[in-house]
Amino acid sequence: MHSVDREADSATHMRQWSAHGQYWLVRVKAGSSVQFEGQSVRVGEVAQRLKFRKAWQVRYKGKPATQWIASAPVVLARKAKPKRNDAEGKRVAPVPGDALALRLVVSCLLDARAVAFRPPPRWTNAYKFPLAIIAGIWIRELCSRRVR
Repeated sequence: MHSVDREADSATHMRQWSAHGQYWLVRVKAGSSVQFEGQSVRVGEVAQRLKFRKAWQVRYKGKPATQWIASAPVVLARKAKPKRNDAEGKRVAPVPGDALALRLVVSCLLDARAVAFRPPPRWTNAYKFPLAIIAGIWIRELCSRRVR
């Protein structure tokens, strides 16, 4: 499974990766719109509606913390918005594509003082994988970063 940070939620790339059978976990902007329970909703709003469950103990920045996770099925139906210009220097028009059935994954880390750190949400096309596996990949990436 590819884990991509830095808001690389390009609809074109996610559609290409999925079409090639690749699984991915990508950071998503909270302001992105998705279809959730039959309505167009912003990712941040979906995240606020979810019920978290305790996952496991982790070390974050060298200190113990508890990871809480939640997820929900969503559909990405937006057009791709290429960030390139045509031969005349004008922005390329948005490109429609197939809707993608995805899983929105949200995490929260609580330290011993109940101070929360909420990493940006992710979405994945690996909706058939157990949530614990997806969250484990994410938390391993998050907690293994060098502390500066």
